[in-house]
Amino acid sequence: MTFYHKRDDGKGGAVSFDLQRYNAKGDYQDGCIWMGIAKQKGNDNKFDWDNQQRIKLGFQDIMMLLPRLETRTSRAKLYHKFNENTKSIIFNKHMKDGKYHGYYLNINKETAFH
Repeated sequence: MTFYHKRDDGKGGAVSFDLQRYNAKGDYQDGCIWMGIAKQKGNDNKFDWDNQQRIKLGFQDIMMLLPRLETRTSRAKLYHKFNENTKSIIFNKHMKDGKYHGYYLNINKETAFH
């Protein structure tokens, strides 16, 4: 499943979610969801999937996010560390003029792991 957010200034982005239920040998295992994040390329409808960032969302991560979708409650903030790279992932409802307008996803590179 993929969501696109094109912007006229070329600073949009896209996010994809892919379910992995099997390991490399084809055996069933506890799965995960791979989240891929790509920047918009220029002012057209193209996104840089060749240089996307990929983040593995495990069971605990998914259990942090699902209640927010069901109840539209406060934000979820996750941290992922791979090698020496740490990313924070913020998932929150988007409010405008006191009304609910969907969700936003913010991914940032962190300088230190919290």
